[in-house]
Amino acid sequence: MKLMESQPLQSVVRLERLGEFRICQAGKSFALHCVVPWVPKAPSKPGKRQRVPAAVHEATALASATRKQAMKDAASHFLLEEPLLLMCACERWERVLALDLREAWRDAAEVEEIGQGLFRLCTSEPGAWPPQETSPGPEPPLLREGTFKHSVWHVAGLRRCLHLLTLPGSQRSLLSATCQLKLEFPDGWSLEHEGPHPPRFESLAPYTQSCGFMAAQLGRAIGGPVHEATDSDVAARLVTVQVVGREDLFLLARDSLSFDGFRPTEFGLAWRARPFPDYSAALEPLAALAMLGLGLRVHRRLWSQDPVAFLDATCGTGTLAAAAKYCKSDWPIYAGDVNPTLVRRAKCNLEAAFPSQTFELELEKEKAGKAAKPGQRPIQPVPGIGVGEWDATERWPVPAMAVGSSGQGLLVASNLPWGKNLKCQVEAATQITRCLARSFPGATLCLVAPEEVARNCEGWFRTVFTEPVGKKAALMLGHGIGEPQ
Repeated sequence: MKLMESQPLQSVVRLERLGEFRICQAGKSFALHCVVPWVPKAPSKPGKRQRVPAAVHEATALASATRKQAMKDAASHFLLEEPLLLMCACERWERVLALDLREAWRDAAEVEEIGQGLFRLCTSEPGAWPPQETSPGPEPPLLREGTFKHSVWHVAGLRRCLHLLTLPGSQRSLLSATCQLKLEFPDGWSLEHEGPHPPRFESLAPYTQSCGFMAAQLGRAIGGPVHEATDSDVAARLVTVQVVGREDLFLLARDSLSFDGFRPTEFGLAWRARPFPDYSAALEPLAALAMLGLGLRVHRRLWSQDPVAFLDATCGTGTLAAAAKYCKSDWPIYAGDVNPTLVRRAKCNLEAAFPSQTFELELEKEKAGKAAKPGQRPIQPVPGIGVGEWDATERWPVPAMAVGSSGQGLLVASNLPWGKNLKCQVEAATQITRCLARSFPGATLCLVAPEEVARNCEGWFRTVFTEPVGKKAALMLGHGIGEPQ
């Protein structure tokens, strides 16, 4: 009303999301006559996108169908003697965790996927079972060091090793089989259930607690005192697993997995408490441990020796450097980034996790091989974590006393720029990868890079493994072209 009284009659007013109206007087009141109605604007056209070739879609669909059929065939037959391995859920890194698992068991047994995050372990060696010795973990936020050994059980994503007590079947058949077994655990037992659930945190597998009826029935059928699953002195840790398929299958198993120092979940929880975690492109802790495990095993297979030094050329907030220190305590570890802010944050994060073991690298932008300038402190290959600012498109000044001139004994693991939020990431990642491959042909490279880099690296990078880790990124594992000197 105030608007009409302040405007002269017959004038045109514009009302947002309504249109243009003319003010008219009707007796002692006013009225609005629509002159031009409001028409919503057409939605803006989406930006240009790279069109994925039809052949890529067909190959992806064929691989997915083949994988599902193989899982269906494998789940149709079980043996009580074959352990089942249950993996953690880590969103887009699940295939990398599975690759780490297969590479760990490469020479010891055959690993076959039978469900989401569930693998059958086909081995006849009785000594392949996991060790039962456990060691207490350190108080957070401090992390232990040197926990990784070339053990088949030191796998980043492994959560449970299940020894089947009953063959898969319906709930009724599981309860009937359990009653026939007459299980008795005088020292106590606990019961957990693994059912279908979308992955949320890396500490959870793609299964979580759900069913209560089955637990109540099993409690009546199994003898012995019942304890909490978190109790450290539980003699038998029983687990019921629901395998999702056309017809859901249920099984009862005993979890026999225990770690003797290498605890991926402990590392993930402690590293998430770092002072500067706010970096959108930061790597998942489990993915970092999986990359380290793959790099260590592949390096030994390629060069018949263990690596003696580690480099992260694009360290970000320091996740891969922390994983390297967690796995190996005697390595000289070098980490750097072109962004000085991230370098400062990485140094602070690593110092919080590993006190008194982080030092600042004084890097000069000069070609490798030249003598250091007067007063410049050289990089020392001491067992510690050196962090410095460096452009990874230039050769990293790793000292010759730490590794060979062509990178012999060096393991490089980096999370290169990729994703739609980083401009020109393909060009930058290509330059970094090419520089690392040309500078250190004798080193093992384990890189997360845009998928275009993984497809177009012929001639300067020899691929051992490549695994997609998202819609636009892939894990590249291999080494540069050219024999080490």
